[in-house]
Amino acid sequence: MFVLPTSLILFLFQIPLPSGSGINNSGPITNNPGSPDTSVQFNCSGSFCGSSDLTWTGVQLSTIGLSVDKLNPQVGNDAGNRRAIDINCKSNSTTSNSNFSDENCLQLVQTNVMGQNVYGGGTQAKKSFIPLNIGTVNNAAGQRFVTAITNTCYGMGDCFLHAADTLTLAGANIDGDEGQGQGSVSYIQQQQNLTTTTLSAVPTINTCATTITQNIVGSQNSQTVTVASSTGCTGWVVLGHAVPSGHPNAEAVNITVAAGTITGVFKNNHTSGDVVSPGILITVASTAKFGIGCLSILALRLIQLEQSPLFQVVDL
Repeated sequence: MFVLPTSLILFLFQIPLPSGSGINNSGPITNNPGSPDTSVQFNCSGSFCGSSDLTWTGVQLSTIGLSVDKLNPQVGNDAGNRRAIDINCKSNSTTSNSNFSDENCLQLVQTNVMGQNVYGGGTQAKKSFIPLNIGTVNNAAGQRFVTAITNTCYGMGDCFLHAADTLTLAGANIDGDEGQGQGSVSYIQQQQNLTTTTLSAVPTINTCATTITQNIVGSQNSQTVTVASSTGCTGWVVLGHAVPSGHPNAEAVNITVAAGTITGVFKNNHTSGDVVSPGILITVASTAKFGIGCLSILALRLIQLEQSPLFQVVDL
């Protein structure tokens, strides 16, 4: 059972109704609410339905599961810090005991009563219980972190990033167990194998060879910029292609063209006179584990033979 904080509840329910939705408050609702009592109502083939798995008591929303799947999160007014979910808590300690007590914003408690831990005797099976499992897959270039913790303290009292970490044991090891401690295994390592894929189509390349004639300030929004010539420029191009260095500024951009201009999303800053080179579009079975800005042996060889631009892996 999940118990959601009020801030998340407000986030879930403060969703503006689309124009023309047909929903208004001009009259009473004639359909009877679906059972059971306290269940959140939803459209069920034109009627109200409820479920004991999603209830609202007036102060607490409870559900057996919650899934948030969001492409390009847009929560927050700051375009430099987008999130899928915000949980904001504020306390003035008026509802807790006046002694040693806790004020927690988010509390996870997992209770496990049945499991499995056998190894080497004909069955090898171990159940893992993880109250908080955080993972990230970064095919994107940039600074990649799993967690970021900040604690700013004013006034008297203790101030830590972590409270006491306590591990209490009652049991014994069997074959295959790593033991007990703060962590089972810690690795920092390079990938142990080459990432390969297969071509799905013959690579295509345009004939764009020009320069921009104005400065560009990077933005997530589409921009139209002037160029010396737009002849041969269509589809993917590369701006700022240069000899590899420790301070690259090259980027692949999918553009449209008009006489003397190109239009696209330019995320990097560029100065007037930067080169616009043709982009090679290579359609492959999968771009997984290639990452943006990675060069393959094939790409290096093509650059040597054809003076082609920098290859950047982009999921279309």
